[in-house]
Amino acid sequence: MGIGILLARLRYLIPNLSPGTGHSWLLGLATSFLGLMTIIVSTHNYFSDQQSIDKISYTPVTKWILFFSSFLLLIGSGLIYTILILPVLP
Repeated sequence: MGIGILLARLRYLIPNLSPGTGHSWLLGLATSFLGLMTIIVSTHNYFSDQQSIDKISYTPVTKWILFFSSFLLLIGSGLIYTILILPVLP
């Protein structure tokens, strides 16, 4: 979430670095939303696993972990790719 806020406010921190596309607020908002969703899903999984352990019926769920990790990897790779293809000012 912190990275999303930093991206959204980057134009105020370094105003003359590059002209930009004007979409940094959207990228920052999306990254903040992704961080918030990660916290919500992790908290839900924690309490669900805690109840399963207390009932002695715990079985690890690997498909959701792999899906969510793959999704985050894809989003992060897209973010890095976007940053790398932006034009660099001389």
